[in-house]
Amino acid sequence: MGYRNACAMEDGDLTTLLEVDGWQELTDAARRLLTRLQLDGCINRMRITDGNGRSHVHLLSTMAAEVHAAFRDTDPAEDDCISRHINRQAVPLAWAIDDACSAHSALPYRQLKSAGIQSGWSVGTRSEQFCNRIDIYSSSPQRFARNELHSELLLFSCYLNDAMRALWLRQNPQARAPLLTPREQQCLRWSASGKTSNEIGIILGISQNTVYFHLKKAASKFEVYGTRHAISRAMEMGLL
Repeated sequence: MGYRNACAMEDGDLTTLLEVDGWQELTDAARRLLTRLQLDGCINRMRITDGNGRSHVHLLSTMAAEVHAAFRDTDPAEDDCISRHINRQAVPLAWAIDDACSAHSALPYRQLKSAGIQSGWSVGTRSEQFCNRIDIYSSSPQRFARNELHSELLLFSCYLNDAMRALWLRQNPQARAPLLTPREQQCLRWSASGKTSNEIGIILGISQNTVYFHLKKAASKFEVYGTRHAISRAMEMGLL
């Protein structure tokens, strides 16, 4: 009970993350909330795939400039056991900095250790357009051993991820275009050229029902009901 009275975050505290107007304001708000939980900082790497299939990366960090730079310039790859865990199991992972340094000498965990970090907690989220990895750090080797802290961290991570997505899309409105599959694009493109569903099926070597499926799926991604409207939206967004 003492823990929750002293450190717990309320929904009203977390919603401040959603009310910011810029990246520095979001970084400052995240830092204040982590300080309340007696934590030392976080790094959130957000990877965005836009409607044209292009990949963008945005890094939010409350850490010192040298740590931020190290993680900005080095993307944790699949051979990083922390990334592998949270990508495949979608379960948060608490880890020790010495273990991370020993397992991945080429990755920037040594910068974290030099900054006094002793332990970390990581979780990943994934959607069609966004992929996030958030790492939260502590100078205490046992800080993440408390189970009640994990629920606070999950809530914080969800709010921070939502705030980052909303802010990024607000600043990059062209990226709101849905991510179409190659087949959906092909079906829309041939339909825009005046081909019937039967003709599209013959051209692509698929059944007419499969063409209907791809066109309907594309329309749902644009949140419209018909193929004509979907074609119009796709052209407006530069996808056709």
